Amino acid sequence: DPWVNRTLLQSLCDDQVVVEIGAGNMALDDPCLIRMDVILSPYVDLVADAHALPFLPESVDYIFSLAVFEHLRNPFLAAQSIYEVLKDGGYVYHECNFVFAYHGYPHHFFNATLQGMEQVFSQFVALRKGVATYQMPSFALDMVLQSYLKYSHANQYPHGMRLVKLLQKICELDLVEYDIYFSESEALNVAAGTYFAGIKQRKPTSSRI
Repeated sequence: DPWVNRTLLQSLCDDQVVVEIGAGNMALDDPCLIRMDVILSPYVDLVADAHALPFLPESVDYIFSLAVFEHLRNPFLAAQSIYEVLKDGGYVYHECNFVFAYHGYPHHFFNATLQGMEQVFSQFVALRKGVATYQMPSFALDMVLQSYLKYSHANQYPHGMRLVKLLQKICELDLVEYDIYFSESEALNVAAGTYFAGIKQRKPTSSRI
């Protein structure tokens, strides 16, 4: 997956220190990568809280997370903690759900627009921001429709079954192929998620790459 988070990881030097927040069951493995989550699993090196990262100030080169910030009680506090432990010239990449149904009970607190992500990471200089290719409207539409069908009782009534059958037909389509009809700016209105990639830059020349 040659996306921004992987590109940054591959561009850093060999002595990098990288933290993945919310590693979960992701099998990304790198000798410089510390895989962090709130629950221990075979893919987790460190159990910790993103609101208070257990690292020395300015000790990490790169911190990233995928679909984690919607599950944080205080994303602004977490972003501040990230800023403090990141080296000058260090990088961040974070995604957050936007048009996405409630999930992760009982820990789903925020869904963020792009402007919301810009506010959360306002201390960082933005490098890239927008909608990831796998977070386009097709993903949002499929997730919302699947959730609607799961939680609705419409299939118990003749009137409701008409709607259920129509929605099931839509879900059977390969919705991803219809993402080509959106520009990225248009996709921001109904994207499944948004992302922010940035750098902690105290002077214009600061960089870990």
